[in-house]
Amino acid sequence: MISRKKMVLISVIAAMTTGVAGVFAGKLINIPFGNTVLVSRDEYSELVDIYDKYGKLDVMEDYIDQNYLGEYSSDQIVDGAIKGMFSALDDPYSVYMDADEFKQFTEANSGSFVGVGIVVSQNEDDMIEIVSPMEGTPGYKAGLKPGDKIIKVDGVEYSGSQLDVAVSNIKGEKGTKVKLTIIRENSDGKQETLEKEIVRDKIEVDSVKSGTIEDSIGYIRLSSFDETSYEDFKSHLDELKGKGIDSLVLDLRGNGGGSVSVCADIADEILGEGTVVYTEDKQGKREYIKSGPDKLGLPLAVIVDKSSASASEILTAAIQDMKAGTIVGTQTYGKGVIQVVNDLPDGSGFKLTISEYFSPKGRQINKKGITPDVVVELPETVESIGIDAIDEDVQLQKAVEILKTAR
Repeated sequence: MISRKKMVLISVIAAMTTGVAGVFAGKLINIPFGNTVLVSRDEYSELVDIYDKYGKLDVMEDYIDQNYLGEYSSDQIVDGAIKGMFSALDDPYSVYMDADEFKQFTEANSGSFVGVGIVVSQNEDDMIEIVSPMEGTPGYKAGLKPGDKIIKVDGVEYSGSQLDVAVSNIKGEKGTKVKLTIIRENSDGKQETLEKEIVRDKIEVDSVKSGTIEDSIGYIRLSSFDETSYEDFKSHLDELKGKGIDSLVLDLRGNGGGSVSVCADIADEILGEGTVVYTEDKQGKREYIKSGPDKLGLPLAVIVDKSSASASEILTAAIQDMKAGTIVGTQTYGKGVIQVVNDLPDGSGFKLTISEYFSPKGRQINKKGITPDVVVELPETVESIGIDAIDEDVQLQKAVEILKTAR
């Protein structure tokens, strides 16, 4: 016989499974009989299988309850167990967040938050790596660079698996200071440890900037794909066309990605009719995102770097595959997987990788990145990039040279 405690655990697990996936919905039919509940033999066997699979959790919680010296709550135990489940996937993009962490995650993706303004990720070495500092933010002004590894926040060490906790502590009240200890690899391959004390500020993401080069070459800097990026991109593009530009530079350096639907809308303004990207899930099911007949109709050069990730790589790969422009710069980041984001009734939530992106020609983006048509390294001595720093921005200079040749 299964003990009462075991049956309670089984019931809880079954209820959780019903709530999240609906697996047991309509299957566990029980009949009350006094203080006993009767189930069929098949259902009983299924419950025993569930307990055999998850009973270790019950045993360990009992042991902790009877022996652990410190204080803890059952919520901590449950959250920790679920975090462990996601951590075991060994996927830096799949993560469970408790209620506080999920709230902070939601705020960080709303386009406005208080922090230092950096995009970070857990890398393959289980370290917190800076993908890109957002232009004009405290982190950018402090000299943080793509590829820097954050090892401490205010003197406390963090690994990549503690990314969410570290991010939570990097954020804070406007005007307060945070000290980041980073490891940076120099051009000679040697590592140095640096400390950066940065004053937190409200981060407003201005994702689109534009201007002209030599009057006739348009320039658009797209730093992210957020909710307003398409409308802003279209507005800037129309304004540049109104000035009579005959070619365009699209600068995606430091763009860590964002909304794929926004990326698709922007691609629709550039590519002409065809496939922007397709996804493939665990079952091999494919979904295609297509662009319409409209196209830019101008010579195009796209600049990318190792911080160009996700949606940036989708757009870059589509432009390259469809020969809609020339890609300039360095190898991109290589993030080509999709996460579903779900909230749970208690305010917690999770991200889970469910499918992968492929370019129109079927090229894999994840862990590979996009190789530019023209590779141009940016010297370490260059402190600024973009239209205001064109005198030292050799990647932008090369893009302009290519466009002049294409006229």
